[in-house]
Amino acid sequence: MDDFTSAFLSRGKEDLKDAEASISYTPFGVDLQKSGETNDDESLRHQSSYSEPETVKQWRREYHANIEKKDANEASKDKAMKESAVKELAEWQNWHKKNLIKAHKQNLAHEEELQAQRDKTMLLSKSVSKVNSSDSAIWERICQLCDLTVSTSSGDSVYSKSTAGTSSSRDVTRFRSLLLSLKNNPPRVCH
Repeated sequence: MDDFTSAFLSRGKEDLKDAEASISYTPFGVDLQKSGETNDDESLRHQSSYSEPETVKQWRREYHANIEKKDANEASKDKAMKESAVKELAEWQNWHKKNLIKAHKQNLAHEEELQAQRDKTMLLSKSVSKVNSSDSAIWERICQLCDLTVSTSSGDSVYSKSTAGTSSSRDVTRFRSLLLSLKNNPPRVCH
C-alpha cells in the first residue's frame, strides 16, 4: 500500500465525521466550504448565485400547469370512457336478455312443432296398416318424407334424404318418377 492509502485508512472515525460535516450539498453540486466558516454577506451572495433564474422558474410553472391540465383532461376522458362502457354494457345486457327470451320462445315453438309432427307421424304409421294403398294421402306423405329435388352438383337426382356417407352418383330418376306417378294416380286395389 502507498502512504496515502495507509494514512487514509488509519484515520479514526472522528476525523471522517468532521470531513463529512465540512461538505455541504447544493442542487448544483457539492460546496466544499463549511457554512459556519463564511460570513453573512458571503452566504447571501452564495445563495443568490445558486438560485434558479426567472426563466427556469417560469418554465417550471408552465410545465407543472401543462401536466395538471393534461392530467385533468385525461381524467375527464377516463371518466367519459367509463360512463360509456357502463352504458354500452347495460345496452348489451338488455339486448342479450331480449335475444335469450326470443330464442327460448322460438325453441319452445319449434319443439312443439316437432312433437306435433312426431305425433302426426305416429298416428299415420299406426293407420298405414289399416289404410288402402289406393288412398292418395299415403303417397303424398311418402313424397313429403322423401327429398324429391334434383341435385345441382352432380346433375343426378336425389330422392331419399342423403347422409354423409351416401354416394350421390346413383341415378334415382326412375324412383322419383314412380313416386310422383303413385302420388298423382294411386293404384286401384281390387277386393
